[in-house]
Amino acid sequence: MPADAQEMIDGAIRRGNILGILAMREADPPIKLPHAMDVLEFRYRAGVRRDASC
Repeated sequence: MPADAQEMIDGAIRRGNILGILAMREADPPIKLPHAMDVLEFRYRAGVRRDASC
């Protein structure tokens, strides 16, 4: 995954899981379900979590 797409997706995940999944749909190429759920879990295990301020 290109670094800019990963940053966009990680930023969206920090605002909420649904926003993260929606951002994955906007990536080029798009990441669709169920793969988006796998990516969400992978990023969660990598330490990307929802910000407490959101």
